Amino acid sequence: MLKYMAMNANSKKYEQKAKYINMSLQKRTDKSPSYSLYSLTWVNSYSVFDKYIVNDFEVNSDLYRYYNIASIYRAYDSEVDDKYEAVDGVNCKGYEVGQVWCAHYYNDVLMYEMEEVDVVKIDVKASGSILYEEGFKLYGDSCDSHYVAFSIENYDVEKIYDADITYTTEDYRFRYIISTGSGSTSKVEGSTQTVTKTLLETDTGSNDGDGLLGKKYTWNRIQTVATFIEEATNDANENFSESELNDLQSAEYVFRFLETDHIETTDLSFITTDYTKVTNIGILRLHFLSEGMVYNLGCVSDLVSIDGNPELSVDNLDNIINSVEEQDWWQKIIMLLALIAIGIFVILFAPLFRFVFGILWDGVKIIVNFAITVITLPFQIIGALFKR
Repeated sequence: MLKYMAMNANSKKYEQKAKYINMSLQKRTDKSPSYSLYSLTWVNSYSVFDKYIVNDFEVNSDLYRYYNIASIYRAYDSEVDDKYEAVDGVNCKGYEVGQVWCAHYYNDVLMYEMEEVDVVKIDVKASGSILYEEGFKLYGDSCDSHYVAFSIENYDVEKIYDADITYTTEDYRFRYIISTGSGSTSKVEGSTQTVTKTLLETDTGSNDGDGLLGKKYTWNRIQTVATFIEEATNDANENFSESELNDLQSAEYVFRFLETDHIETTDLSFITTDYTKVTNIGILRLHFLSEGMVYNLGCVSDLVSIDGNPELSVDNLDNIINSVEEQDWWQKIIMLLALIAIGIFVILFAPLFRFVFGILWDGVKIIVNFAITVITLPFQIIGALFKR
C-alpha cells in the first residue's frame, strides 16, 4: 500500500502510517456489496511502499478472492489538516483507493488482477448530538440522539435508499464532589464497542419519554438536512448555534444513527453523570439514486467523533409545550385549566396534607414502638431473671 506523506507549516516532510481500510470482499459487479472497516498494523517499509497486516481478517478458501478497497485512512493531524467548525472531532483522514483486487491460482501460480472502481466522495460537515429529557423521575434520565451531516462531492444524489456506517462507542462517568466543588471524568473499562450498522430509508429512531409529563419523539434515520433542522429546532424550541447552523446548511443529508442513555444521579456526596462518547464515525457504503441511475458504492469519508456535549436540548418544559401544541384548541384549554386547578389545590390544601401526614407518621411511630416492645419483652423478662 502507498505510503502517505504530508507537509507541515514549515514545509518539512514527515511520514504518516495508515490506520484503517474500508473494504468489501465482493466483486465489482455484485449488486449488494457490504463494506467493513478493518484496522491495520504496520510491518515494514521499502521505498514508497508500506506493508501492513489487516487485523482480525482470515483469508477465505474461495477459488477467486476479491478485495474491493474503497478508501484508506491515516490519523488526523491538526497541524497540517483542515480545521472543522461543526465537527466535534476528527479521528482519521480518508483517501480514495477505488481498486478491486482478485487473487486466484492459474496453473498453480498465484495471480493478482486489479481494476479500478467508482467510489462516493463524502464531505462530513457536522457531527453532534441532541439531548431529549425523558420526563420527571427521581433521577435525571435523558437520551442522546447522535447525528452526522454530510454532502456528496462527485454525485448529485436525489435519494438515499440505505447505507453502511461504522462507529465506536465508549462509556464515560463524570463525578462531581459536592463538598469540594470539583469533579473528574473517567472512562468505563471494557465499554468500548465498534459497530457496523446498515441504515435503511424506512428506519426510525426515538427516545422513551416514559417519565412524568415525558414525550416520545420519533425521527427517520436518514434525513435531508432541511428536515433535520426543522424537526430538531421545533422539538427544542430554539435554534442551533450560528456556526453549527451554517455548517449544517452546507450539508445535504443527515444520518441520525444512534441513541444512548444520559443519566444523572445525586446523593449526599456526589452528582454522577453517565454518558457515551462516539468516535471513528465513518460512512462506508451508499446506495442511492442519481440522475435516474441507481448506484451502490463504497465511500471515502473522514472518521469523525461526537464529544458528548449536546448541540440542542429538549427539556421537560419543551415536552409539556410540545404536547400542548399537538392538542386541539379545546384540549389545550382543558389541560391548562387542569394544571391551574392542580396548582390551586396544592396551595390550598398543603397545610391539611401536612396535618394528615403528621397524624399518620405519629401512628406509624406508635405501631413500630409497640412492635419493638412486644418482640423484646421476652428477652427483658429472661434478662431480669438471670440478674436475680
